[in-house]
Amino acid sequence: MVEGARSANLKVSSGEIARYVMDSLQVEEHFTVDDGMIHKEGE
Repeated sequence: MVEGARSANLKVSSGEIARYVMDSLQVEEHFTVDDGMIHKEGE
């Protein structure tokens, strides 16, 4: 359990943190796998 620094009543679960991080990530590069080789799309 993660507790807020300013309030002992603020409790956030690790699952909630994981969902927040996942929702805030942005994909900037795309890769594909072809016959076991990784290729960066666009190159």
